[in-house]
Amino acid sequence: MASNGSNSPINNENSMILSIRLIRSFEHRNIRHIILHSIDSSGQMTGNEVKKRILTMLPNEKLPPPFKTFAFDTLKIEHYPHQAK
Repeated sequence: MASNGSNSPINNENSMILSIRLIRSFEHRNIRHIILHSIDSSGQMTGNEVKKRILTMLPNEKLPPPFKTFAFDTLKIEHYPHQAK
């Protein structure tokens, strides 16, 4: 079953967990981490869908208020091929 941005369950064999760094300011080192569970790894989810899912879950996360209301506009995917994190 494919995810459409909601919290619908996905098979464990097709799901992955993403660690997201929210960066408000490089200069002041305002960085917080959030975790996205049950992301469809079959390639059906686009970058815009991932970004929308992050933005919709921000108000419910345990983050300081400035992170909940900041207008994040860029998504950078950082990965290490064939390596465990």
